[in-house]
Amino acid sequence: MKFILWHLQIVRQDADDMLLKPSEKDKVIENLVMLLQDPDRIEQHLDEEFFGGWFWFDRPVNLVALQAWLCDDDTRHLDRKIIKQGWLRRATSGPKVLAFQDIAVMVARNWLGGRKWPAGLPFQWIETFLTRLGEDQVRLKPTEAAYGDSSIVKSLNLDVDPNNKCGASGTKEGSSSIEATPCEPSSDAVRMETTEPTDADPPPVHTRVMRATAWVQRETVIVTNSLYYERLGATYLYFEENQLAEEAFLKAKILPDCSWQNSRDLAKTYANRGAKDLAVKKMETVFAQLRGREDLSAADREDLAYNLIEASRWQTALGNTDDAIGNLRKANEIEQSVESYSELFTLYLETNRKSEILKFFDELGKDVVKDENLTKFGTMLLKFAESF
Repeated sequence: MKFILWHLQIVRQDADDMLLKPSEKDKVIENLVMLLQDPDRIEQHLDEEFFGGWFWFDRPVNLVALQAWLCDDDTRHLDRKIIKQGWLRRATSGPKVLAFQDIAVMVARNWLGGRKWPAGLPFQWIETFLTRLGEDQVRLKPTEAAYGDSSIVKSLNLDVDPNNKCGASGTKEGSSSIEATPCEPSSDAVRMETTEPTDADPPPVHTRVMRATAWVQRETVIVTNSLYYERLGATYLYFEENQLAEEAFLKAKILPDCSWQNSRDLAKTYANRGAKDLAVKKMETVFAQLRGREDLSAADREDLAYNLIEASRWQTALGNTDDAIGNLRKANEIEQSVESYSELFTLYLETNRKSEILKFFDELGKDVVKDENLTKFGTMLLKFAESF
């Protein structure tokens, strides 16, 4: 997926040099349009590498190639059953990254409307998209503010002057009405505009997040419920903005249907700012919520085991060794990991618990792990080997 734009640029050169058969060219155009206007196809194959948005936006020459494909005469003659009404006009009538508008909306849903991905990943993709959008707006309208200026949000508002033929109107998800004229690039457009965007010191995290949320609220239908504020808090936590994260998590806490994940991340926020006693108490409420539940997914169980390990570290820092050991043993019951085994063994050594050490190794040597036909000791060694 990361090589899509690079590949389009190479193939575009072949098309300009008349090296593609008409049928091959038509197939490229059809697949490209269907992919861009139906991001569900991309969402099915999302991975963490996708969210490294640099390979979508890093080289302007690739965006020029994309625009050249969309502005091709053959594209405008596509079957109307394939191309949505108004989509091509919107994608070709302003900043080149507007072709990614539908993909950006999908990424926004994954940022503030779901928990599948760490919040910082989709946020950074959206931020890269908006940064490039802002840079393109500056190129189109030189009087607009540059990146980092206090009026950048205004320059990113796509409700531009209707008399400006290079402008485009921001639309809610599903809307197709755009008042602009598709571009008409020359046949060698792909070989032009290779200037890289200039780097600048980024604004504060809060400014960056607010800019992104303003765009998301304008372009999508995202409900500002407990999940929304939880994900907002997780974004701040990703950047270690603990005060802002705490405020967002506390906002989520008072709203209906607040999840245990919000309490978990609030505990991490407390720990980050040194309040490990509060972190332990908050994490205990998470364990209380999850204790005995049979509907936890494999990912939730893995997460619970990791949280038990993390809580044990906080308790160790507070001098609560017995509680720390108890949490590590619970973590081992949920999911055997090198991390939990090694930390438990280390705690036994540091507290000179010789009898516990002997019992620990005796258990590891006797208990067979279900579905693996190995003792816990063998499983630990295997997992240790796999970690290298």
